[in-house]
Amino acid sequence: MKMICKKCNIDIVENKKIFSCSNCGESYDLNMKSETYDLKLLNGLKISDLKYEDVKEGIAKGKYLSVDYITYDGAPWMRLKDSEFAVFLPTILTDSKKTVDKSKNWFYLFMLSFAANIVMLVLIYIITKK
Repeated sequence: MKMICKKCNIDIVENKKIFSCSNCGESYDLNMKSETYDLKLLNGLKISDLKYEDVKEGIAKGKYLSVDYITYDGAPWMRLKDSEFAVFLPTILTDSKKTVDKSKNWFYLFMLSFAANIVMLVLIYIITKK
């Protein structure tokens, strides 16, 4: 999981719950829970002192995206999709069977249209030939 150190702003790539920054030595514990959260949106806007329910509601309403950064006491800046709020993010339907059906339907309609055009051209040729 990719995170950003709060103190020195360098990238940290860690999969552990307890770790420290290799540059400044700041220690982080992702197991800690907090009552307030800070969000940094993609446009650079920083929103401070949000409650758990506020963040959850903002995700549900689409105010916060999965790539916005969140932090709390004892945690570095991390993306919402890597935080505990990932379960509230909307998932994109990736059912490959449905996409194949849609593309087949499009292809069949195209072939039907193409065949109808050929039939009309033949009829125009026959009518003008007489």
